Order: sequence, then structure tokens, then C-alpha cells
Amino acid sequence: PDLDMSFLIPDWLQPTWDLLTPYPGLLAITVLILAYGIGKLLKFLISRSVMKVAAKTHTDADDRLVQYLTHPLVLTCVTLAGMLVVSAFELPESVRNSLLSLLATILLLSWLRAGFRTARLLLELVAGNRHRFDVVQERTIPIFDMTIKILLVGFGAYVLLLIWGINPTAWLASAGVIGIAVGFAAKDSLANLFSGIFIVADAPYKIVDYIVLDSGERG
Repeated sequence: PDLDMSFLIPDWLQPTWDLLTPYPGLLAITVLILAYGIGKLLKFLISRSVMKVAAKTHTDADDRLVQYLTHPLVLTCVTLAGMLVVSAFELPESVRNSLLSLLATILLLSWLRAGFRTARLLLELVAGNRHRFDVVQERTIPIFDMTIKILLVGFGAYVLLLIWGINPTAWLASAGVIGIAVGFAAKDSLANLFSGIFIVADAPYKIVDYIVLDSGERG
């Protein structure tokens, strides 16, 4: 996709932008400092408004959730400002596209990291509400956590390919073929895996239950 960010420059700012354009270093420093200040301000305003609601709860989980979701804001503003500066400079097309893709990759990784931490925290919150969510328990959290991480990694890999201008269609087709091959080769292991997931989800056996098998084993 086209990562050119020059369209974000408002008309009222264009004269000042044109004035600083002959001085690339000054322009870059000014834009980055301004973006850093905007990011800090957004983080402060959002955190303060949400923390007022979070302060009424009895756990610190919601405070951590706000922290995880607002942490990438400053880096997002600075990265977008960097992409804006790169887009405005008259650089060789290959260098310009590489820099824009690199900055977009940094932005993607920062939000993926926030997504990983947020998903884990949400699972812990859901597991704590056992009377409403029987499936999500302390012992099932690793299963759901791994599933969410796989989905996030897959989504991130897809977006990463798009950022670097790589057509993901061929990769998805190859992944499908590999998945079918692995499925046939490890069908017994996969069957046991899904059986274990369904047993945990249905919870026919609970911790401290005493079980006697037909073969005589008990415990």
C-alpha cells in the first residue's frame, strides 16, 4: 500500500511547512518534538479520564489495561511524524519506501506487543468471573492465550507483508498446503489436543475429584 503521509498536512500549516522544507534537519526535529508532545498529551488525557472510572473498582487490572493500551500512543505519534517527514523529503523512491516501511513496521510491532499484554490481562479478568464464564478458568488460560497470540501473529504477519509490498496470496496458499500436510501427518496428536480442549471446556472432571477408571487406576 501507499504509505505516503504527506496528505496529512493541513492547508493552514502548509505555508509554515514550505518555509521549513529547505532546512530538513530543523523540520524533522520540529515535527518530531511536536509529535512527542501531542502523544504525551493524548496519553495524559486518556489515562486521566479512564483512570477516574478505573479508580472505582477494587482491582488494579483495569489500571494495567489502561496502561497497556495507552503506552504505544507516544511512539505512534512520533512514528507517524517520522513517516510524514520522510514523505515530504525528496528522497530516492527506493530509500523513501524502505524508510516508510520500516517506520510502519515499528508501529505495527508496538501495537502487537500491546495486544499480547492486553489479551492476557483480559483473560485473567474473565477467568476471575467464574460464575459467568465457566470455560475460561485458570487452567484454561494458556489455551486461550496461545490461540489469541497465534491469531495476532497471523494478522501481524499479513499486515507486515502488505507493508513491505509483498503479495500475501502466495504465502497464504503455501501455508494452507503446509497446514494440510501437517494435519495429515499429526492427526493423532491433533485429535488428542482437541479432545483435551473439549474435556477442559466441558469440565466433566474438576480439581479434587476422585476418579476410578474401568481398568482399575484411580486417583
